[in-house]
Amino acid sequence: EELLDDAEKAIENSPADSQILDQLGNEKLQPLNALIADIDNQPIPNEELKKRKKALKKRAQTLNDKHGKKFANAKEQEDLLKKINDELSELEGLTGNITSTYGQPKSLPEAVEDKDALNKINERLGPLPIDEVADKPTRDALVKRAEQIRNEVNTLNSPLTEEIKKEERLLQDGSDILGKINDLGIQVLTLGETGTPEDNLKKIGQLS
Repeated sequence: EELLDDAEKAIENSPADSQILDQLGNEKLQPLNALIADIDNQPIPNEELKKRKKALKKRAQTLNDKHGKKFANAKEQEDLLKKINDELSELEGLTGNITSTYGQPKSLPEAVEDKDALNKINERLGPLPIDEVADKPTRDALVKRAEQIRNEVNTLNSPLTEEIKKEERLLQDGSDILGKINDLGIQVLTLGETGTPEDNLKKIGQLS
């Protein structure tokens, strides 16, 4: 029973760490399970000992179940944390790559490409399952990292959007001017092809 008591305390007080729990399984549960199996194979002389044996087996099974559940939860949390940390690290890198290039001139296509990249970063932040992290300090730290990325993205996104709109308006204005020049050129070329000299003089007056 001392072996069982010791194993119960060790597993109860162990942190949610899969490596530590795996080690406890090897060091505490395996010897305990071997002892229970050995006792199970021994003849029991009276009812009192049979009851004690049954109680020990039940406690050992409960402890094995508890250890298995705690190990599975710890592993799930560790995998979740790795997934979130990897994603945040990648997004921090992508954000840094974009923000580090500003302060120098960029073409409109480059600015549009950067804006699309920033929008994709924001889209990837949304589905991160940070609320599934059990440990509150760890969860709060992850939320802070995600918010920092989002703030950096939004800080650059707003002026970038305005700059793109401004460049697009300038391009549209230039396109409109070119269109008018082309139309004027066509009208000049058609002068004299049809109509009387008096009509052509009127057209020239309209073009001026």
